[in-house]
Amino acid sequence: MKNATSAINVLLLIQGVAVSCVLLVGVALILAVITYISPWQYTKAALTAGNYASIVAGAVYIGTRLKQRLWLHGLLLGAAILIIMTVIRGDLHVVLNWFWAKQLAVVSILGILGSLCGGMLQR
Repeated sequence: MKNATSAINVLLLIQGVAVSCVLLVGVALILAVITYISPWQYTKAALTAGNYASIVAGAVYIGTRLKQRLWLHGLLLGAAILIIMTVIRGDLHVVLNWFWAKQLAVVSILGILGSLCGGMLQR
């Protein structure tokens, strides 16, 4: 019987978080350049879409490299990204809000779906 710690591939999870963070920075830079050279102004929806896309891309990255427990790794990736963004924001009181719990559910579901899609791409 395997021990419980072998259920999670921590190194791959860290790599997935790194991929998501790099993609998020890339999306932010692209939006900043577009905003600088054009009259278009970014909206919260554009930033949110970029954030969600980076989470899904990181989860797909994880899913293509795993053979089992795809949903667990995707869930943990989404939760880790939201926690990191909350810590970077510096306002830890936001964790007690209903909106944060709703965001946690959304990013976890996106992470699960992304890792499952990555698992399908693997086969």
